[in-house]
Amino acid sequence: MILKPYMARENSLHDATYVYVTSERAVLSELSLRVQAWASENLGPMWHPMFVTDPVNHKVYDWEKPSDAYYMLKAMVKIPNNPLLGAVKPHPQILSLARRVLGSRNSWAHYSQDEQMLSIKSDIQGLVNFAAAAGLDVAGAVKAASDQLDKVTAGAMPVPGKSKPVAVASVAATTTAPLRRPRVGGSWDEELPTGEIELNAKLRDALDPTTGASLRAQWPSEELAGAAIARWFALKPTTPRLRYDPRDGATVGFLEGFPYLFGYVGEEPETPPEQYRGFLGQATYILTGNVLLSEDSGKPLGMDAKDLAALVTALNAKGIDQGEAFRVSNYNDLVHLGDEGLTRVFTIGG
Repeated sequence: MILKPYMARENSLHDATYVYVTSERAVLSELSLRVQAWASENLGPMWHPMFVTDPVNHKVYDWEKPSDAYYMLKAMVKIPNNPLLGAVKPHPQILSLARRVLGSRNSWAHYSQDEQMLSIKSDIQGLVNFAAAAGLDVAGAVKAASDQLDKVTAGAMPVPGKSKPVAVASVAATTTAPLRRPRVGGSWDEELPTGEIELNAKLRDALDPTTGASLRAQWPSEELAGAAIARWFALKPTTPRLRYDPRDGATVGFLEGFPYLFGYVGEEPETPPEQYRGFLGQATYILTGNVLLSEDSGKPLGMDAKDLAALVTALNAKGIDQGEAFRVSNYNDLVHLGDEGLTRVFTIGG
């Protein structure tokens, strides 16, 4: 039985999320059935306890239910050349495609997904690519759901997310209570801030749209100001007019018409050590020895001696194994795509 992924009806993050969730369910459900049937026929009815108790397969020692597709994916990624790969169609990129799906699944399961339309679409495309390469029957249905999402989001205005009008009393209360803010790079679901900033492409600067004055002096240093403004330009926001809250400098920009916390005018609040900041790049790097190699080109991620030493220290402290995947955010945070979601390892050049 092929589970039908949801067909998007509107240009909203809610609809895009539902497309991803139902597509993931469809792909993993068929993968589960395929692996169980193949393993029972080729490895015997006791295939699961034999597989889990084999010391070679220690990375999935806690795999309890034979039907759990998460561990099937994990086995593909963490235990190359294991016999369960016989359940899917041979493909030269099957391991990297499975790694992409596993990383997406982990980030969604632990609420660390980027929450961007482009990122959600990328995760859905990862499911499309894996299903097609693995020869799953559901591949066509997932591709159709992906195409439908592209169709409803092409040139359409986004459907506004939830908006929380701020009452007069609550505005007064915020002078003493901490302001509620998402992670830098997270979607903004509150009322838009009232302040405005103009990103002037000619001057490569952030200006007060009323006076035309530069806002660089609002940061603790010219270096921090330049880095923040450069990040905002690099995001290529839908409109150069950003919104910001003068109370703490929280700055909101639009990507594909949806609002996100771009950062702060001035000094940023402290971030929990393992929470990454900003927006992730699309390149994935695999830990090979003490270096990170691009999954696509095989080239190492550029780091100086200090960062390489910090990488080794962080890997040892966190017990991160060989073959694990990483990405880099626009804050230069090195992010581990781990089983517990996306976590910051350290900041390159920081």
